[in-house]
Amino acid sequence: MYGRRPDGSADVRVQARHAVVLVAAVATGCAVALSDHRALLAVPVAAAWAAGAAALSERQHWRPPGPLFPVFAVGACSAVARADPGQAAASVGVGVGAAVLALVVSAVSGVVPVRRAAPARPTTAHAAPAPASRQRVQALRCGVAVLVAGALATAAPGQHPYWAMVAAVVPMAAATLGGQLLRAAHRVVGTLGGLVLAGALLALPLGTWAVVAVAVALQVAAELLVTRHYGAAMLAITPLALLVGQLAHPVPVGARLADRGLETLLGVLVGAAVVVLTRQRRGRLPVSDPR
Repeated sequence: MYGRRPDGSADVRVQARHAVVLVAAVATGCAVALSDHRALLAVPVAAAWAAGAAALSERQHWRPPGPLFPVFAVGACSAVARADPGQAAASVGVGVGAAVLALVVSAVSGVVPVRRAAPARPTTAHAAPAPASRQRVQALRCGVAVLVAGALATAAPGQHPYWAMVAAVVPMAAATLGGQLLRAAHRVVGTLGGLVLAGALLALPLGTWAVVAVAVALQVAAELLVTRHYGAAMLAITPLALLVGQLAHPVPVGARLADRGLETLLGVLVGAAVVVLTRQRRGRLPVSDPR
């Protein structure tokens, strides 16, 4: 997803840096899962990652911006109960292998000519870093949003607090208050629609390879939609996440759907509250790059 040049081709060096960040996030989450204090560490560690990745995103102009994917990686891996060292090592190994595969695909696809109707949005890999004050504010708001959402979700009866933590940083990717609140609304409405589709898919007697095939189709749909309309992309992202989660750890479908909806709503409300409370005042520099 990252490191696109103006012609749409991939900058593999930029993607390699992102791969390091994401694999490190997976490794951190796995280390938390091995700890006897996992329940206490999961939220503050994810919040620290949110703050650090947000500052790095502002400095390096990540596209897509924000700490959503590192927070997801840390949160999902740290949520594994009763993890053992072999399982943790295997998870990190899968992350490394997936990253290498993605880099190989990008490198190979870069030599294939592709006809494009219009130039793609320029990459920001070589843009000037955001001002230090902007980096600090964005890091603080993302860290606080994840910390509060994670704490509230952990106290609630839900089983996936990291869903709330991920949802809390969703509004931060937009540049203006209006855009942030719109993105929050897209997350909620798109998730609700995605839950309907997920419920239908989970009701089908799909085998393992059928689930994989459906997941691939949903991933393609999500990538095609996410830069055009975030709410529409959630119609694919939501059932994708739930199908893969159900394949790995089967639980009653109704409980999983309700958990996803409630924790998404909780996280979005926290994120929206944070962006409202830290909104740009007249005469101050914007927190996020408007480009």
